[in-house]
Amino acid sequence: MMYLQKNFNYLKFRGDLSFRKIAKETGINTNTLQILSKKNDENMRIEVVLKLADFFQVSLDEFVKKDLTTNF
Repeated sequence: MMYLQKNFNYLKFRGDLSFRKIAKETGINTNTLQILSKKNDENMRIEVVLKLADFFQVSLDEFVKKDLTTNF
């Protein structure tokens, strides 16, 4: 998942969001979010990635394959 970690951190920062806020809105465990922020986990469950893409209002393809830091 080429840009997952980078895009997650960028969108989290851009929205001034805490792990707790994202966890509350998505139902994703804060530990999972913290892991994602620190490493590009190739084994991240697709359900987690889909929930995050929906939360950030980007397509799954954009979230994973595009460097959003250069497109927003």
